[in-house]
Amino acid sequence: RKVLTATGTLRAVVTAKVGSQLSGQIEEVFATFNDTVKQGQPMALLDARTYEAKLRGSEAALEVAESRGAMARAALERAQSEASRVAQLVAVTAARIDSIGIRTEQLRTAAERKQELGQRGALGRVQVDDAVASVQSALAELRSAEAERSAAESAVRSLQATVKIAQAELTLAEANVRQWAASGDQARTDLANTVIRATID
Repeated sequence: RKVLTATGTLRAVVTAKVGSQLSGQIEEVFATFNDTVKQGQPMALLDARTYEAKLRGSEAALEVAESRGAMARAALERAQSEASRVAQLVAVTAARIDSIGIRTEQLRTAAERKQELGQRGALGRVQVDDAVASVQSALAELRSAEAERSAAESAVRSLQATVKIAQAELTLAEANVRQWAASGDQARTDLANTVIRATID
């Protein structure tokens, strides 16, 4: 019978380090020295409560951000609708101004003719005064319509600024949604990493 003796240090053919991307207390161990394990098999479990809380916090913050996004979208649509309505009012007032302007010119021409006829004695003073009063009334109506248009144009400018603010708020809200969605993805990844798995068979 033959006997072989050897001296030295034994080394494994394959060495695999098993670690965790996370820090925390080990809650449970599923494998120990010299156990046979398969790749991907759970070997230990970290206390996941902190990571579960982070995930719930991220999900809640995402819901809040989505709600704010919906509110910002509604505010933008309302501002755009109001700006459109007031812009139409400006257009209607401009058309009214044109109409009053034409009528004023017609009344002015008629009043000038009546004044000439009145100077010749072919028309009474009352009729001439009525014609002049009609022109003055039309001019007053024209000034009123121009003031309305000016106010409406000012309101349009104000609403355009409101639309820009609402667009900026919507952009910010959408960015917050993306941020919290990414935070939730990270929290889910961290929660999954609380299970420490074998890297090889």
